[in-house]
Amino acid sequence: MNNKYRKFTDKIKDNKQDGISIIITAAGVGHKKYQGSKSLFSINNEYLINKQIQLISKLLPNKEIIVIVGFDAEKVINILPKGVKIIENENYENTSIIRSIGIGLLVAAYNNCFIFPSNIVIGLRTIINFDFSKSSILIFEDNTDNNEFAGINIQNNRMLRFGFGFKYKFPNIVFIGKKYFDVFAKYCINKKNSKKCLHEILNNMLDNDCIFNALLVNKK
Repeated sequence: MNNKYRKFTDKIKDNKQDGISIIITAAGVGHKKYQGSKSLFSINNEYLINKQIQLISKLLPNKEIIVIVGFDAEKVINILPKGVKIIENENYENTSIIRSIGIGLLVAAYNNCFIFPSNIVIGLRTIINFDFSKSSILIFEDNTDNNEFAGINIQNNRMLRFGFGFKYKFPNIVFIGKKYFDVFAKYCINKKNSKKCLHEILNNMLDNDCIFNALLVNKK
């Protein structure tokens, strides 16, 4: 086994502390035109995932960064900066983002987690405006028929349900605070859910009276 990263383990880390575990999902295959992992996208000759790690490292104290690799694992590992935990989802071809999140949660040191895909741009203002005192999701408004992302039905400032056909889109960016951490982890670690989408897990949480804050950002 390459000693640069750890493979999946079923041992849950005990005694989680206050802080934020940043889980970056980077196991999936990128768009066909890129011919490689989505984590190898670059902007101005700099890998997007590294730009995101650098930004988060400056803005969020008391945190750890966990990157879940899968497709092109060795190539992704070789471009990542020092100081991040790297876990491999060896079954990325047959599982979804939930499996990647689940194995990240298994090694997380903290009882809060901030999750986002490696190929989604998160800007400085977004991080600053994110409310890390409560569980929150990021959304943007899109009135087109684009079904790349699930949406969320919001009425009277209350989230009702995730699905498709709604104008507010959810790009799989979510912060789970310690109040709901154990509930969320239970869903994600359960292998029966390993092929589900993130919005399906959040629907289960909404059905169980979990409440999320929404941060509306401008789509660029």
